[in-house]
Amino acid sequence: MRRHWHDSNINAPVPDLPTSAPRPSARTAARTPRLELAEFFPHRLSVTQLQVSKALADLYAQRFRLNRNEWRVMAVLGAAAQPMPANDICAQSSLDKVQVSRGIQSMLTRGLVSRRHDDLDRRRILVRLTSQGERVYRRIVPLVLEREADLMSVFSDEERAIFDHYLARLKARAIQLAGDATAESSD
Repeated sequence: MRRHWHDSNINAPVPDLPTSAPRPSARTAARTPRLELAEFFPHRLSVTQLQVSKALADLYAQRFRLNRNEWRVMAVLGAAAQPMPANDICAQSSLDKVQVSRGIQSMLTRGLVSRRHDDLDRRRILVRLTSQGERVYRRIVPLVLEREADLMSVFSDEERAIFDHYLARLKARAIQLAGDATAESSD
C-alpha cells in the first residue's frame, strides 16, 4: 500500500496500482528523463504570471467590481483613440472571443461600455468606453501603474532593460515555435 500527500489522513492506506497495469521496464525508465514541474520553465512562468495578475487584480476586483477579462477590455478601450471592434480587442488583450464577448456584455449591463454599428460596415460592431467607463479607467490606471512599479522595483534600471529584452526574445521564439507547430500539423 502506498500513501499520497494529498490524503486528508496521512495514515490512510492507498491501494497499489493493479498488477496488470503496464509498467515501464527498468531500462526504459532509466532512459526517460524525469520532469520536476516546479523547475520546469513554462510552469514557473505560468505561476509567476498568475501571481502578478493576482497582485494587480486585488486593486480593481473588489473596489471597481471588474474581473481580469473586463479590466483587459477596459485597458484596451481606454488606450484606444476611437471605438473598436471586438476582434481588435481580442488581438490587443490576448483574450479569446468568448472572454471578450462576456467582458463586453457584463460591462454593457453596468454602463461601462457602449456599442454601435460601424458607419462604414454595418456588419461590424464597435465598442467604446462610456463616460462612466472612462472615469473608472482613469481611477484604475494610476493604481496599476504604481503596482507595476512596485513589482518591477526588484530590478535595477539595467536589469529591467535586460529583462524586457529577454522577455521579448522569449516571446518571439515562442511565436516562432507555435508557427512551426501549426505549419507541421497542416502538412
